[in-house]
Amino acid sequence: MRKEWGFCKKVSMVYAFFLVLGGCAVSKGTTGGTSPSPTPPTPFVWQECEIEGEASENSWVSIASSADGMKLVACIGEGSRGYLYTSSDGGVNWQERKQGGFKSWKRVASSADGMKVVALSYEEGDFGGYLYTSTDSGSTWTKQTGAGERWWEAVDISSDGTKIVACVGDAPMYTSLDGGESWYDGNVSASWDDVAMAGDGSVMVGVISGDYLYRSINAGTNWVPLTTLGKKDWTAIDISGDGNKIIASVYNGSVWISLDRGVSWTECTTAGTREWQDVCVSSDGSTFVAVDRSSVYVSTDNGATWATKTGTGSLTFPQVALSSDGIRIALSSMNRFLQTSSDQGNTWVERKTAGPRWWGDVALSSGGEYIVAVVDDGFVYTSPNRGTGWFEGGHRETWKAVVSSDDGTRMVAINSTGVLLSLDRGTNWTVINSGALGGFPLLSMSIDGKFLVAGFYGAPLYRSIDGGTNWTPLLDLGAEPWEALAISGNGTKIVAAVQNHYLRISSDGGITWKTNTSAGSRLWTSVASSDNGQKLLASVTNGYLYLSSDGGENWTALSSMGVKGWRSVSISGDGQVMVAAVSGGPLYVSFDGGNTWQEQTSTGNHEWKRVILSRDGKTVVALMANERNLFVGRR
Repeated sequence: MRKEWGFCKKVSMVYAFFLVLGGCAVSKGTTGGTSPSPTPPTPFVWQECEIEGEASENSWVSIASSADGMKLVACIGEGSRGYLYTSSDGGVNWQERKQGGFKSWKRVASSADGMKVVALSYEEGDFGGYLYTSTDSGSTWTKQTGAGERWWEAVDISSDGTKIVACVGDAPMYTSLDGGESWYDGNVSASWDDVAMAGDGSVMVGVISGDYLYRSINAGTNWVPLTTLGKKDWTAIDISGDGNKIIASVYNGSVWISLDRGVSWTECTTAGTREWQDVCVSSDGSTFVAVDRSSVYVSTDNGATWATKTGTGSLTFPQVALSSDGIRIALSSMNRFLQTSSDQGNTWVERKTAGPRWWGDVALSSGGEYIVAVVDDGFVYTSPNRGTGWFEGGHRETWKAVVSSDDGTRMVAINSTGVLLSLDRGTNWTVINSGALGGFPLLSMSIDGKFLVAGFYGAPLYRSIDGGTNWTPLLDLGAEPWEALAISGNGTKIVAAVQNHYLRISSDGGITWKTNTSAGSRLWTSVASSDNGQKLLASVTNGYLYLSSDGGENWTALSSMGVKGWRSVSISGDGQVMVAAVSGGPLYVSFDGGNTWQEQTSTGNHEWKRVILSRDGKTVVALMANERNLFVGRR
């Protein structure tokens, strides 16, 4: 069964560029005259395709909620990079907030109305990251440089959004009373692990693993240790809106609760001894929540009893947020989708539409009608109408590469299990080889679908002459850091790029190979071939595009295009139409075999991963490395 999703958001019309060939000519007839102006090529019209369906899990490290639980903000981090995400309907739908930047984020916090939000970036510079604030529910963000570049750990914000407190490893606690415009530091410098403040900011509490709990009752100027409980391996802390109720957790220990602003404490033995990761108390103090690596625990009687709320699954470094009445719960985890509950944790909904798809590869039929794109740790998406509508097919897997036959009826893909075949345009897939090719990211196929070549960084190249069922290693080439592959229409001409080395070329289907030195030894990123294998295009990161018109014997650097972070290239079957992508930049198109190029400004600048052009040169698909959508160009 496959699910049909999606629509394409029209970005703008790319207007025609007139290629001026210049000059006049006299006809060979009896009457002289000027030759007619050449017909300008039809430009590409680009659409950004917003594909619904299941996005992959991401390294969700933090989530925050407004008082009513409807406005949520979440972030990706801890070794992963992504955007900030917001929801205004309790997590049903999510929006990428690209204005905040593509970063490794650490923590988020929200005011009561959800309008004022604060986020900590973690690995933005040499000395950590920065603190960002938003006053419009995350639509726009301001970098608060006054707080400095630091290794931020945690942050909290007052109900009205005017007061912010943030902690750093090996530094004082930092506090702002004007929404992040100005900052001052507290009197205790330590490796803080978590911090929280009462709704009005009158009481602030913090924890240091292996040390005491700390409290401030003068807006963060002075921090005093709460020595009653002694030093413990504290992991998290939270405080109610009025500042009276506090909850704190100990790793491989207990949950502790205070009902009198930290003067006295009760050990919640009924919650058990666990690897507690995060704790939260609702603003009204009615509900306490604690999370370990497998479950959510909820108490509505000040910690006397705890109910285990299962159904969340295995959790890696989870973070939890509550509505002011404790009814709505939002949960983030590095290894799962975002999850929400509207009944105090009794039932949970995975929010699978949040987050980017980590696109792996894309392929087109000859005329571009059929598109197939695979997701690294996700599903297969196909379009039968050049990107207008999309189907979700296959099953969740780590898909790496995909190719399509001329008519789109036969598709071959590589995922972590091996080589798979689809004869129904990507709906169902059958493993046809579960051998050594599992996870290979490089794959090229001849027009008839019989001849394939596959590659992986640090492994031999493999070829198949029976449509992918059987594979033979090309051992004469050795195990090289292969970066790109291209194959001619009939499968005889193969070009393989070795990272930071030379191109390798075969003219007999991979039986014999020649090292080409004409283009030099470079940081190749991509290579493409025309149907006859004569017109070749290759890209270099922080270098030039390189063009060959004689099957790779000689190469010319397209210096007029400049030195750029070229990421991916593709060529039409006749070698006349070409497309090239710049990492962090625009797309470029040539309609005259690489002589002149046009910047496709309507697509914007993105971290492009892959571009592919149909054989007829009329459809382009461009995948973004870290963003949810993809672009389709038609002409």
